[in-house]
Amino acid sequence: MATWKKVIVSGSTANLSSLQVDNLTSAQVVIGGGTAGNLSTTAINGTGNIVATTGATGLVHSGSFSGSFQGNFVGTTNLPDLTQGTGITAFTYDGATTATVAVSGASTLSSNNITKWTGTAFANSSLTDNGTTLTVTGNEIITGNLTVQGTASFQHTTNLEVADRFVLFASGSNTAGDGGIVVQQGTQNVGELYGYDSAINRWGFTSSFSADQTAFTPVAHITTTEFAASNPSAAPLYGSSSFGFGNIHVNSSTGDIFIYS
Repeated sequence: MATWKKVIVSGSTANLSSLQVDNLTSAQVVIGGGTAGNLSTTAINGTGNIVATTGATGLVHSGSFSGSFQGNFVGTTNLPDLTQGTGITAFTYDGATTATVAVSGASTLSSNNITKWTGTAFANSSLTDNGTTLTVTGNEIITGNLTVQGTASFQHTTNLEVADRFVLFASGSNTAGDGGIVVQQGTQNVGELYGYDSAINRWGFTSSFSADQTAFTPVAHITTTEFAASNPSAAPLYGSSSFGFGNIHVNSSTGDIFIYS
């Protein structure tokens, strides 16, 4: 079975004006030496290589070509121009002169900056990532849920504004436990605590409390007032029979007041 072989042309002038190469799969046409090589064909196709070695310049091609070429094509008439698409800066290519292809906006991008698409080019966004910390500048709007699997620190210059009418603490906990609000007093993370003591089912206070603790012992308790159209017959709701001391019950029918002690 016949196959195409390598054709080597050397000398001061290499004129292949009538050479036709079809279905070039593994063979090569090599033009070397001289200052002019003229390859003017009506059909060059396949996946083989046309190689213009050192010294071969001015290779002219006027037919159709697909495959690979190493060297200098000039004076071509049938090589289509490349055109830029969206995201590529404008350039001109005629098959002979060098053209620079660059991503639109790439020259303005900064290191560690997560880029965004403006619709016509890439640009720096408000996100930076140095491999350790993701930093967001400017204002943010989150339309979905925000889940923080770690420590969340909120540093507001004025006041924390929460639109929800109820705030849930210890979210995700499946066991009973203490909790509350600490107001810092001079020392970072240490201050006055208003909290719920789960062990005695009562709210209370303590001072010099470190916010990284998981439980507390009240030094003072909140006194509750219960109203009913009868005299009390059971221990207070908060504090039970052992820790309900000081709670008040008011008979709304008679106006009598009772203190649990």
